Amino acid sequence: MPPLSQEELGLPYYLFESRSYFPSLKEVENQLELYVDHELGFCLQNFDHFVKQGYVLLSEDISTTVSLSFNTVRFDLAFPLKIQKDSSTKSLDSFSTSVPSRLYVLYNTTSAYMDDQAQFPQSICLSCLHSLMGEQNVYAELRLVNDSEEKIVFVITDQQSNLIYQFLNEYDFQKAGTDLADYENLSEFVKEDFEEEASNESQ
Repeated sequence: MPPLSQEELGLPYYLFESRSYFPSLKEVENQLELYVDHELGFCLQNFDHFVKQGYVLLSEDISTTVSLSFNTVRFDLAFPLKIQKDSSTKSLDSFSTSVPSRLYVLYNTTSAYMDDQAQFPQSICLSCLHSLMGEQNVYAELRLVNDSEEKIVFVITDQQSNLIYQFLNEYDFQKAGTDLADYENLSEFVKEDFEEEASNESQ
């Protein structure tokens, strides 16, 4: 999780105390790199499947590079690996794969919204959400946190792949002299309480 996060919800703050904490694309890619570096060993299970077939595998540390593009996420792994069986030995140094994904689209959509948000940190730009939804074929939903009118979870869903991008914004409507009731058509976006809905889904 990023340093400024709501740990109970498992979500990062992108707006907190009127400041934007939206990550750069490189930061998102770095987080994916760290995740692969940390979790791939667990997925490989020490090559147990191959060891049972008589192979001996010697590996070194993993270093992952991730690149997001319009419809794919590319993973390039520097992963020195020596494979031995009987008198045969083979060495491999790198592995690459591309996964179909609209993560880049969701990131760019969120980035465009947060650019507008940074200009007016105490307001929710519903017209911006409408515009982005039409341009990128995504659906935006807002969820209150424990009925709070200050902490709002943004749920951005790609309608082509159902991929979901979530983050948390904190507002000070009292300081701005407004409240949620002042926003016309807000009910189109605001659904159930975030934690309450999560609890219901788990039953």
